[in-house]
Amino acid sequence: MNKTRIRPIRNDEDHAWALGCIEELMDAEPGTAEMDELEVLAQLVEIYENERWPIGMPLAIGAIKFRMEQEGLTRRDLEPYIGSSGKVSEVLSGKQPLTLKMIRALHRHLAIPAEVLLGNPSRQLDNDSFAENAEKYPVKEMADKGWFDGFGEVNGRSEEAMRWLAQRAEVGPGTIAALCRKNDEARQNAKMDSYAFRAWCLQVLARASAVPLRNRYEGGSINEEVLRQVATLSVLPEGPLRAQELLAELGIRLVIVDHLKKTYLDGAAMLMADGSPVIALTLRCDRLDSFWHSLLHELVHVKNDLKGECEIVYDDFSIPSGGSEIERRADAEAADALVPPGILPKDVAELESLNVGDLFGYARRARVHPAIVAGRVRHDTGNWRKFARLVAQDGVKAYLI
Repeated sequence: MNKTRIRPIRNDEDHAWALGCIEELMDAEPGTAEMDELEVLAQLVEIYENERWPIGMPLAIGAIKFRMEQEGLTRRDLEPYIGSSGKVSEVLSGKQPLTLKMIRALHRHLAIPAEVLLGNPSRQLDNDSFAENAEKYPVKEMADKGWFDGFGEVNGRSEEAMRWLAQRAEVGPGTIAALCRKNDEARQNAKMDSYAFRAWCLQVLARASAVPLRNRYEGGSINEEVLRQVATLSVLPEGPLRAQELLAELGIRLVIVDHLKKTYLDGAAMLMADGSPVIALTLRCDRLDSFWHSLLHELVHVKNDLKGECEIVYDDFSIPSGGSEIERRADAEAADALVPPGILPKDVAELESLNVGDLFGYARRARVHPAIVAGRVRHDTGNWRKFARLVAQDGVKAYLI
């Protein structure tokens, strides 16, 4: 029996040597030491060749065609997984890439390895809320608002689009689910769609993540004096912009994000993952009195109610504060910051008798825009026709969007 010639294959010289040994041993008899040596050398050569000259992952289209041939499938058989006959044709011809939705269906129903379809041996399909519920998000409405500008076509790519937005927001789907958990203290419309709300929150965080801050927010920095300072900016033509700048100095981001149809939102206060506060307003009602009330209300929430990481308080101001202690407190503190106690008459009949001249006088005393006083009078009297022309004169979107 020949002395074994097994040795490691570390380089191309060792590889050439091993191939020569294999050639000499090709006639070895089964069950002999020579056959054992041949098998071991062959395995060593295979390992070295796979590491030295790896074979690329099979192309996704090739894998699909191979499975079609194996199973005797026609192009029509692929339509439940890929879409229309035209889509199938485009995919198989390489004119359209596979979407995550297609990949999931092909992996689940045709057992084609996900890493092959993804074209990456180290990548697996994510199994999270985006994977399970991507089609429930109002992606088309979001795209129409420009929220996916820079992403590309969203049709048929809801999951990819939502993952892209979450990446810009610097959060994962688990964070969004926690952020949007049921909040018994929230002014939430019963008709709110939770997926529209999550989408809105993602856009808020994405918009906020792109806003640099010079200072870090310090808890306790918001007090009555700061609330009044913000309120008095309302007399300036560019008051909303000045308020945004002042809040930024305090480490608070103010962003305007349009509401989605099924969110029924006016505003929200939330904490980002790094603990910095964000105030988001929808300007669903684009009036000065509405803007300043919403802003001060959410600023009070930042002052009093945001404690934990990724916490949120959100508001639909068409709903009364009801039994929510934090909402009643935010209403009261915002109202006092805008029109300090003792300036306006308490008697409803006296408020009803006010004319425009009276209103401007009270606004000068409060050092706020007259529309704010008009909004307060309308609220306290329940007479929404009073001063309607005055409050409807100016909007805010032109300043902040």
